[in-house]
Amino acid sequence: MSDSKKRIEASKFIELTCDFADEIMQKQLGDEYDNYIQGNDDLGYSYTEDGQDIFNELLADVEQFLDKFGIVNDEWQDLPNGWKMKM
Repeated sequence: MSDSKKRIEASKFIELTCDFADEIMQKQLGDEYDNYIQGNDDLGYSYTEDGQDIFNELLADVEQFLDKFGIVNDEWQDLPNGWKMKM
């Protein structure tokens, strides 16, 4: 049985899925997005606790969406229960 999944190198997959999730978050929150980030241009930015929760949910959605089309992190292994595991 051949693996029909398109496996993307882990660091690239993580970069892309995080970018997608953040873009969706910005579009969904609009002007409110700034209320969910903290930091500055010199030190960088991070999400507030609530912002991180929103981002994590969106990231899971992005990963699930890509998986429907067979696009996965190359370090993932499918488990019978539908969960993913790092190989």
